[in-house]
Amino acid sequence: MGTTSAVVSVYLAQLSPESGVPLQQIALGIIGSLLLVVMAARGVGAYADERYGKLFTIIIAAIPIAGFCYMPAETTELLRGLFATFTGG
Repeated sequence: MGTTSAVVSVYLAQLSPESGVPLQQIALGIIGSLLLVVMAARGVGAYADERYGKLFTIIIAAIPIAGFCYMPAETTELLRGLFATFTGG
């Protein structure tokens, strides 16, 4: 456990306004990871209860969450393209 905290503290020490890592990317990564962990736990619970419809819904919901958290610009462009395709614009 000591080596993990040392690695995290070294990484956090490297973050600065000049480091090139925007705060938005850091926040989205943390939030996305937490949401996906919660969804994975709920998915395991749904699988254990043999509620496969709920499990499928959780998996489908995790895809855009992962997209927005780890690739926000690409996901936004994809959704804009899909919207333009369906609306004819």
